[in-house]
Amino acid sequence: MGRYPVDIIGNYGMQYLRYDPETKDLATVLDERVPVDRESVSRRVAMLRERFGYEAFTGESVEFHESGCITIPLLGTKADIRDKVAFDPDRKKRRAIYQEVCALFPEYIVFVGGSSSFDMTPRPYDKKYALDRFAAEEGYRTGEIVYVGDDYGQGGNDEPVYRSEYRFICVDDYRKVSEAVRPLLDPSEESGAEALKGENMVRLAAHRGYSSDYPENTMLAFRKALELDIDQVETDVHMTKDGELILMHDHRVDRTTNGTGLISDLTFEEIEALDAGSWKDPRFAGEKVPTLRQLLELMKEYPDKEVNIEFKDYPCLSGEFAYRSADKILDMIEEFGMKDRIYVNSFAGDILEYVAKKAPGRYRLHGFYPAWVMNGDFDEETIYGHLFCCCLVNQEMLPDGTRVRREDPLYPQEYFDAVKGLGPEIWVHFRQDTEELMKACVERGGIAFTSDDPALASEILRKLGYR
Repeated sequence: MGRYPVDIIGNYGMQYLRYDPETKDLATVLDERVPVDRESVSRRVAMLRERFGYEAFTGESVEFHESGCITIPLLGTKADIRDKVAFDPDRKKRRAIYQEVCALFPEYIVFVGGSSSFDMTPRPYDKKYALDRFAAEEGYRTGEIVYVGDDYGQGGNDEPVYRSEYRFICVDDYRKVSEAVRPLLDPSEESGAEALKGENMVRLAAHRGYSSDYPENTMLAFRKALELDIDQVETDVHMTKDGELILMHDHRVDRTTNGTGLISDLTFEEIEALDAGSWKDPRFAGEKVPTLRQLLELMKEYPDKEVNIEFKDYPCLSGEFAYRSADKILDMIEEFGMKDRIYVNSFAGDILEYVAKKAPGRYRLHGFYPAWVMNGDFDEETIYGHLFCCCLVNQEMLPDGTRVRREDPLYPQEYFDAVKGLGPEIWVHFRQDTEELMKACVERGGIAFTSDDPALASEILRKLGYR
């Protein structure tokens, strides 16, 4: 890096080296080690191999490192390099079972490593932990750090940084690092903002699936959305009278089916008999109201995609029923081992508080701003401290307390500034996506869009250089 000093943080924050300009060598400043229960780990690795058919391997079944980190080489420690390279070049095989591996080793952070292995670090050690520690010890602010990595996908060892507030650059070839960061160091080069435009810089969610073109919240809409360049699907979950979790936005079935009535007053058998497609277009007649289980089963086939689940049963409307619904949703998330791919979303502030207190820090909570658009009995002063992300709502409150939609489709600057000060990520949803609106929102601090037309939104974001 020429005249610029370089700090190297290895082993996810367990080891820290500093360059000594006098000796022109690296000196170890920190070298932490964590004890490992080898018998327990070996037993669970054997279970993993048996469950997924990796019982044949060459060499050792598991590799224990002195630091306390662990490698599970699916082909074994002595596998031929040609076999390893050909095994899983696109990582689909390992990402397909990634959540199950995480569930087997809850005391570790699991990464899809190398060409045929899983790497595991003892909690809390990962790249974000290392950066946080480095920043604190060296006196840097988050905004003064730019992270360079190559694996920001699900299970990638750079993913924790991608999910954080740090700026990042994606460089697939280590020989091009200098080229990638030069604009940040030399004002005569391309601007730093342009250099930071990279893959998945701005995230994209399909609102109720591909809802502009297909019946919202149907399996057809979700499958079509997953064919596009998106990061997640968003859906709405209600509980039926007999306790089934179904996907529908409204509290009543009237608008999106050929039936009538409150979801909470109907049994699943009654809802399953309805047509959820004809209201959109006669071509979609016969589409059914899906269950949350059906969607999560589908999402197992897309391990790099996330799910934003909006809890639609509100305590202000249904009392204790809403909390039972929330519990059932959380239980199903745990059953599928998908908590790291899920956002818990609700317009009920009391439901968000309930989840935050029931499982502190376990789920990424998604709320809304301004606070008065959320309903229920909750603490507006502390709610944003629980949230991972916050979607702006383009409404304003008149002096008489009436809530109205703002005429300007662009969210006001003060909304962005307020949420920045509160801490959560800023997400945005427009009724109609346009290049002008999306560009303005990114410039104001928005980092994710929820779109009814994810095909159009993806095209715009790519044109702007944000994907």
